[in-house]
Amino acid sequence: MVEKKIKDIVAKVLTKLSSVEDKYILKALYIVGPSGSGKSTLKKKLLKDLGLSDLVYNKNADDFLELMAKNKGISLTTESDEEEKLRLKTIKMIKDQSVRNINALRPMVIDIASTAVVLNEGEQLQKYGYDVAVLFIDVTKEQAVDRNNRRKERKIPERVVKLIWNRAYGDKDKIKEKYKDNFRSVDNTISFDKNPDKKSITQFVKDFFTKPILNSEGKKIIKELRDKNKKTLKDIREVKIVS
Repeated sequence: MVEKKIKDIVAKVLTKLSSVEDKYILKALYIVGPSGSGKSTLKKKLLKDLGLSDLVYNKNADDFLELMAKNKGISLTTESDEEEKLRLKTIKMIKDQSVRNINALRPMVIDIASTAVVLNEGEQLQKYGYDVAVLFIDVTKEQAVDRNNRRKERKIPERVVKLIWNRAYGDKDKIKEKYKDNFRSVDNTISFDKNPDKKSITQFVKDFFTKPILNSEGKKIIKELRDKNKKTLKDIREVKIVS
């Protein structure tokens, strides 16, 4: 039942398929940072301020994970075999969802704690023609733990919060080097509204989505779709996301 509800959510979002003539196609923005860094809050604010809320796909893994956990009566605040199986199942569903998004050329905003996904999946998106950008959300380890502890929902064990923080900062320089000019750090130790870089970060995101596609493979795909009068990537390519 819950899997059907999730598929219905995805289907509803994908009823408005992007086409080769739409704005913002083949753009993916990752908002990445430790648990408790404020990724989802920042994402919602940026999309609302830029008027992109209805134009990009912005569901995240936690939305699906919480729905499935609630349906099965599984706690996400304690570590268990059931919780781990649920997380793995959610990852597979998100991967399937990503393939549908890529096939539809949809612009995406993905908030995620896993820097490994940003490095691995982001590279695959580039191969399918996407321009990829990253906002890395900076918070101290102490802030991440404190914010997680104050959560009513999405609270995870403190040990896991610290582990994710360590991994995120261990990969930060790799991500910065990989995405170069399409990488920005966001100091989220203070409210984004009080952040002196708010204007430049907002402009960065706006420019990323509104400027023409730069990815050479993306340009080839757009030309081929137009030449063949096709609408989706699956009409001309086989799409696979490899973990």
